[in-house]
Amino acid sequence: MDKVLQFADTVMEHVVEPAKYASQPAPWVTLVEQGTQFLRVVWACCQIVEWIGLID
Repeated sequence: MDKVLQFADTVMEHVVEPAKYASQPAPWVTLVEQGTQFLRVVWACCQIVEWIGLID
């Protein structure tokens, strides 16, 4: 899962952030940004589930 988070960060840094500052950002920029945010949420949920599993 850490590789997924690293991938999401890389996409945000090298694809989404530069594209957001274009004179007319393409519609896919928002879609990619939302997708990477979704991956971060999934990663956080997996971390919580793993943490709860360690409690038992």
